[in-house]
Amino acid sequence: MGARVVNGSTRTDFVFTTATYVTPGYFETLRLPLVSGRSFRDTDAGTAAPVAVINEAFAKRYFKDRDPVGQSIFSSGVTREVIGVAGNVQQRGGFQNFGPIDALPGFYVPFSQFPGGGLRTIHGWFSTAFIVRQAYDGAVTEPVLRRVMSEIDPQLAVSAVRGVDAVRSQTLARQRILMMLVAALGGIALFLAAIGIHALISSGVAERTRELGIRLALGASVGQTIRAAALPGITMASAGLAIGCAAAYGASSYIRSLLWGVKTNDPLTFVAVIGALLAVAITASLLPALRVRKLDPVSLLRSE
Repeated sequence: MGARVVNGSTRTDFVFTTATYVTPGYFETLRLPLVSGRSFRDTDAGTAAPVAVINEAFAKRYFKDRDPVGQSIFSSGVTREVIGVAGNVQQRGGFQNFGPIDALPGFYVPFSQFPGGGLRTIHGWFSTAFIVRQAYDGAVTEPVLRRVMSEIDPQLAVSAVRGVDAVRSQTLARQRILMMLVAALGGIALFLAAIGIHALISSGVAERTRELGIRLALGASVGQTIRAAALPGITMASAGLAIGCAAAYGASSYIRSLLWGVKTNDPLTFVAVIGALLAVAITASLLPALRVRKLDPVSLLRSE
């Protein structure tokens, strides 16, 4: 829905935001804290002055350093006074550059003040959602809810009854499947890389058997010889990690739609991935290099 932030007598800053009509008790039911101002009351009826409650994301993005309480927004031909600022709630991002579930800028309007034409339009595209909070798990069951709704209005159809966890899971189903696919492909790539490094170091140790034996015969310790055999693989893996991290940092913005709860360039994720890949590279390099311990320098020299 479109809206304008009213600054004095002028209407500026056209914004595309979410608008939700709610009844008194909505914020208490969801336990959304009021950062400032007040929530809706029964006195905020259709004949009262138009009011709205915005969320923190809306206030931070469009009011910036100004106190939004007491300011006005213009939407659907109505100028509404901002009476409060509520905490953010996770919503499905359907526009602009937001994640699958994000804190979208939005404002709330009392149901009694929502225009009838707007209701008809919205209900033509979306279904009305009733939010019920139960005192404990199992206190409210689906049959109970359906019976209560039928008592309120027998013609009001209830399409589905879902918990918040189910709603969140369904919202992230596409991202979860895609990330599982990416993780599976990444695991296969990691396994193949480990096999490749192991084979490369094994081949190098086999080709350098005499050289390594001579090193041992000339006084090099077993540890020094193992390091000389394993170092090329670890060096190449480290160089590959540096190049891969640079490429991943640059390409991370393209997978933003698959991420939720972490930043695209989350430092902890990069450190964890680098540590895991480096551990695999070191293990794949050391296993064949440890064969140096079985070399007999005297036998190698005699064969020369």
